[in-house]
Amino acid sequence: MFTARRVGPAGRAGNTVGTYLCADLRCAAVVHGPADAVRDRAEGSLPPEERAERIRTRLDSFVADVLRP
Repeated sequence: MFTARRVGPAGRAGNTVGTYLCADLRCAAVVHGPADAVRDRAEGSLPPEERAERIRTRLDSFVADVLRP
């Protein structure tokens, strides 16, 4: 799990954001995929490139949330 305080007054007030990132790149596919595809994704059927892209997208979103005052 990644957590960080927000920037500016929100962060000084203790507001934080967080996200889970799995070492095997499966968590994003399982948590954010369509309900009917969860089983297949949990079994690792997504190509590594797609799993990596999903992690990059979530990480980019996390950083944007941290930097939002």
